Amino acid sequence: MKKLILFVFITISSIGFGQLALPIDFEGNPTSYVFTDFDGGSSSVIANPDMTGINTSANVGRMIKNTGQPWGGSYLEMAAPIDFSTNKIFTMKVWSPNVGRRVLLKVENATNGAIFFEKEDTSTVANAWEELTFDFTAINTANSYQKIVLIWDLGTVGDGTSNFTFYFDDIELVASTGPVLDQIDLPVTFEDTTVDYTLTDFGGNAHQVIADPTNPNNTVAEVTKTQAAQFWAGTTISTPNGLASAIPFSATDSTISVRVWSPDSGIPVRLKAEDHTNPTISVETENLTTTSGEWETMIFNFNNEVGGTAAINLANTYDMLSIFFNFGTDGATAGEKIYYFDDVQMGPPCQVSSTEDVSLCDAVSYDWNGTTYTMDGTYTYTTQNAGECDSTATLNLTFASSTTSSITETALDTYTAPSGAVYTTSGTYNDTITNAAGCDSVITIDLTVQYTGINEYDLSGVTVSPNPAADYVTITVDEALVSQSIFVVDQAGRIVIELNANTTQTDINISELESGIYYVSIGNLKAVKLLKE
Repeated sequence: MKKLILFVFITISSIGFGQLALPIDFEGNPTSYVFTDFDGGSSSVIANPDMTGINTSANVGRMIKNTGQPWGGSYLEMAAPIDFSTNKIFTMKVWSPNVGRRVLLKVENATNGAIFFEKEDTSTVANAWEELTFDFTAINTANSYQKIVLIWDLGTVGDGTSNFTFYFDDIELVASTGPVLDQIDLPVTFEDTTVDYTLTDFGGNAHQVIADPTNPNNTVAEVTKTQAAQFWAGTTISTPNGLASAIPFSATDSTISVRVWSPDSGIPVRLKAEDHTNPTISVETENLTTTSGEWETMIFNFNNEVGGTAAINLANTYDMLSIFFNFGTDGATAGEKIYYFDDVQMGPPCQVSSTEDVSLCDAVSYDWNGTTYTMDGTYTYTTQNAGECDSTATLNLTFASSTTSSITETALDTYTAPSGAVYTTSGTYNDTITNAAGCDSVITIDLTVQYTGINEYDLSGVTVSPNPAADYVTITVDEALVSQSIFVVDQAGRIVIELNANTTQTDINISELESGIYYVSIGNLKAVKLLKE
């Protein structure tokens, strides 16, 4: 008896595990899309529950974020490395139960999780479909990326309810349609339209970049530490890819300043610098707010690390910076609080007090046209809202007894301002200068010019009587000199009396002057010697 052996060959032609390719639209056999869930994320393909608006397709992806880890999510693995040679912008349709829900889209190497690139976008509508955009133009195309990872509300643990149920569809890689933004770097002002000011929240924080509530012309970061926030909730001042360049810590420069607005005084604000490729390399320091409901500039010295944390090591690379408001207290204890920060920069804020130079403000980079003030005297230069377009500057100048290009024998009270404007009498002037960002700033100049080298001689059109005098003298001037300033100057060149000649005759009380020789000058002209008895 012969046996008949039948061989059956089956060809599987459907897209199965590891055979996915972009774009991903979840149509066809739902089992073709195999999700790998992790740490509380749970994704699957279901019938579209809301076939309206921009998405009327039959099937969509659904993610439920259950109790687990703050980074819970899911990923899909592509059949081949994603091609970023031409198109570098991901788009994805999403449906969220609330406005302001953050979506992280990450690509990762198939075998090495340390090779990745990620971007985040935020929902702007609730219970409706919208398209979010993820800019991957800065990705390192020399690396290989096979996995597409999705995480909603990174930093917040889900609860598996409808509040943590999200839908997504049509994951595509498209060409850029707008300008490519630069990676964020210090100083961080939130004013440069060419910079990507994407921040990354964790532990229950939620941020947005908005107009300063105290100044609509200024842009700041708003951070909400929610009631569900962990005691370690914070905000990274960049995407997880860090800053464009390493923080330039050195043996002589270990401080970073941040302008902060807090609703409470006396709370700890922590700043943490780390290596974005290795979170075990970090340094943390803290400071306390000193005011409530007002802006203040806080200085963080990384040579004073928080107890129990690593000390700064200048051999390490620190290219990521995170800020933690009210560190150590969770949201349930403190209640939901809103904080603001701005102007993150190396070193203290730009405040210079010098007897030699008032052109030192590198952090703000005001263009002083190369002017350096080296006259004798006291110069102070301060800024508010350093580096911002609405900043103001005040320059208080008192020129002492030296002859300079601005104070000469022929023009004793001439001052040339940074913008090139010339002021020829003592007084207060408003001038406009331009900083490196092209923003106009008003500079208020309080100018007191002290005379030098005044020689005695008679001035036509001016008489001083009596001379000598003990208590009062009368200054008589020609009609042409009315409204000019009258100066009484001592032998050291100091102005001891200054007033305007409003009429042809002006009485001056000299009773408080010490006995000696003085000079009377009109405008910027030399005048006659006065003997005080």
